[in-house]
Amino acid sequence: MDDVLAALDAQQQELGAVVDRLRPDQLTLPSRCPGWSVADVLLHLAQTNEMAVASVDGRLGEYVDRVAASI
Repeated sequence: MDDVLAALDAQQQELGAVVDRLRPDQLTLPSRCPGWSVADVLLHLAQTNEMAVASVDGRLGEYVDRVAASI
């Protein structure tokens, strides 16, 4: 499990370094995902991480209900 956590941490650090270099106007640029901006992709990644943490904590149902209520 330590290897998995170390890999996830390294991935987060790498993504953070890329995002830190972006100017605010670059967040609205198209990404490589058709129809998605850079900000859309970052939000998707953040929400996926939140869902994973909620799942590990046994709160997946609560998380899904909260997200569904905000749509």
